[in-house]
Order: sequence, then structure tokens, then C-alpha cells
Amino acid sequence: MQQTAPQYRSGPQLGYPPEGPPPVSLGTKRRLDDGAVPEAKRVAPGGQPARETIFRLLSSSKKIGSVIGRGGEIVKQLKLETGARIKVADAVPSCEERVVIMSSPPDLEVQWNSAQRALFEVHRRLLEGDYSMTSGSTAPVVTRFLVNQTQANNLLQRLDVTNMVRAEAGVDLKVMGPQEVPACALSNDRVLQITGTPQQLPRALEILSQHFRANPPREKPGGPTPAFAALLARPGNAPPSHYGVPPPSYGSQPQPQYPPPPQYGAVAPGPAPYMSAPGPGPRQAYPPVGAPPQYAAPPGY
Repeated sequence: MQQTAPQYRSGPQLGYPPEGPPPVSLGTKRRLDDGAVPEAKRVAPGGQPARETIFRLLSSSKKIGSVIGRGGEIVKQLKLETGARIKVADAVPSCEERVVIMSSPPDLEVQWNSAQRALFEVHRRLLEGDYSMTSGSTAPVVTRFLVNQTQANNLLQRLDVTNMVRAEAGVDLKVMGPQEVPACALSNDRVLQITGTPQQLPRALEILSQHFRANPPREKPGGPTPAFAALLARPGNAPPSHYGVPPPSYGSQPQPQYPPPPQYGAVAPGPAPYMSAPGPGPRQAYPPVGAPPQYAAPPGY
């Protein structure tokens, strides 16, 4: 049976200009998902420009093909359609999940920026790649994000955001503990897990993406998790190409020491070292060609 793709009701259609934020009347609270970015978020303290928007979506290794495509055709198409930078991180040994990184520059004048549109589209394709789902299925589906620890703490303190996600989307929202972080994550990451039906998840992504867009990470990416660090310590293992340029301590291992290669050059004149030079005595005489072979006398018994 054919699957019905979930609809992101507030997202703009590709190929059309996005809708602007609705006007906010004086004396009323601004809704979190109205598209307007707070003035405090437009320019960081010290006059620095706003940080780029980054989303990291976890996918099962069995479903990642629905995002990559044959020869990378699908991910190239998604980049052209959304204008976002999309990268699928390399697989990590003993980890059944892959990380899809979507990022874009801070575009404060649009309701949904390129990274958000890429997030919606990648998530839709991952749901379509789940062949266990039937058309119109209402079975719960789990969607998992990687967020920075500061972002996770900020979300737990924002009851207005979590209550909005639960009330409007009807999903279950949970921040996993540090012991439940997969090996493909960084040491200061947390997993944000959303459980809901394919019809509920798009609305939850809209609300959460607006929140994380306005609240980017406040600390640098950490190193590998303890489990992955132990794996990296084994000889011959190297860290995967993760989220941009890793910090200097990420996956640094001592280089193995090998003996120097043999020196090749001109051979000294004279006989080879494994051959003995002929002695001064008489050389052994051989019978002429065609003569019958000469055998020595048998030993006496």
C-alpha cells in the first residue's frame, strides 16, 4: 500500500517565497512559532552576528539510504531545494544510528530558514523509508535529535515550550540521560526523543525547531563519548568525519613507530655476500658431453 507523507502545515512550499511573520498586537504575548525572532537573539552580546542554525537528526542505519540515495542523488537534490548544508556523518563502529547534520546561515527575515526546511524534508523522507508503516498508520514513531547539553538544559527550563509541544502536537517529549547517548554523539550531547504518530510529529518539529533556532548552542562541541573514546584507542581506528572541524583533542592518538625502510642503491663490486669466492685449488672436472655417466664404486658391506 502507498504511504501518505506527513504534512508540515506551517512550512512554506518549495519554490514559493516563505510567509512573513503575522503582526503582533500591542499588549499580547508573542507566540513561539509565529516566525518572529526576538530582538535579543538578532545580535549576540558584543555586537557579534547571530550564529548559524544547526540541527542533528539521528537515523537508523537501515533507513539512511532514503536520505542519501544512489550515488548521493537524494541528498544533492535536498541541498538544491532547501539551500541548506546537509551532511550524513560517517558510520561509527558498534553504533546502529547515523547523524544527519543540517545547517544554514542565520536568516532572521524569514519564518522558516533553510536548515528548518531541510529538517522537515529529511524527517519526511525518513518516515517514508520506514517500510513497516502502512498508509495512514497511527502507530507511535520515535524521532531522535542530538542537542548540546546547554540546549537540553534550556529546553527543560522552558515549560512553555514543552507544554506547547505536548498540548498542540500531542507527543511525548523526553531528554535522555548522559548514559543513554549513542557512540555517534559527542561527550556534551544529549538525546531529545519525541514519540508520536506520523501525523503528530511534524507539528512538534515546527515548535522545537523554532526554539532551537532562537537558542543556538552556547558551548563548543565536545570530544567523543567514553565508549567511543575506548574504541578510538585501539590501533588503526580513526574518528569519523563529524560536525565540521573537531577540536584538537578529538580522536588524537599516538602515531605508531615503524622501523626505517631498507636502503636501496648501487651494489658494491665483487661477489654477492651469499656466494663464496672460488678457492685456489683445482676445479672439479666434468665428463665430456655424450659420455656415459661415471659412478663411484659402491661402499663395501
